[in-house]
Amino acid sequence: MTNPKLSNTRFKLNEAAYFLDQVKAHADEAEAMLYNLSAFLSAARSVLWIMRKEFIPKNKSTGCRKWCDSQEELIRKMGFDEIIDNRDIVIHKEGHMGGKVKEREGGYVTMISGNVSFTSFEPVRYYALPIGIIDTKWVWKLQGTRQPVVHVCERFLNILSQMVEDCEKQFEW
Repeated sequence: MTNPKLSNTRFKLNEAAYFLDQVKAHADEAEAMLYNLSAFLSAARSVLWIMRKEFIPKNKSTGCRKWCDSQEELIRKMGFDEIIDNRDIVIHKEGHMGGKVKEREGGYVTMISGNVSFTSFEPVRYYALPIGIIDTKWVWKLQGTRQPVVHVCERFLNILSQMVEDCEKQFEW
């Protein structure tokens, strides 16, 4: 049974966090990592949809719709539109992320045309990234540069988490 004190939006956010933890836990297992990455992307993308469905109908006269629109626009302006678009392609058109996976020692993930493919190249150093857990084994191309999957997903989840917190404080649920 779920916690009735959690909004549906918060529950979906917690689901995304769970799958990101699984991505980290299975970084050495290509197939398991990709399954969990797909689940993370699906849950993370759904946070915004659930937020709209849960909060807008109960807050029609409070500017909630405009606020939700502005938050989704902010996500896109911050460069996460590629994650959202790629997730939509994988879920609705291609079915899964493992279709182009080939096992190789020292592999990396690269986002290509909305799907994840498994390629091999030398690791890239990420000196400009903040200190923290950065798994450079799995990398995807985002905004024209190779970035660690875990780092990008953590940033996306942190932004979503702040949005959910702000939404729950401002609007009835």
